[in-house]
Amino acid sequence: MVPALPEPGLEGSGYPWYIQAALVLFTILSVPALIALPFWLSGFLAHP
Repeated sequence: MVPALPEPGLEGSGYPWYIQAALVLFTILSVPALIALPFWLSGFLAHP
């Protein structure tokens, strides 16, 4: 899904490659966290 070479638009965006890599990793990691957050909160509130 992710191309091995950076897209032409990313080179001219002004962000270094490590900033872009951090944003990609943060996005990938935040998706399951946002999905699990309601279940974790409901379980936490149900058993104080």
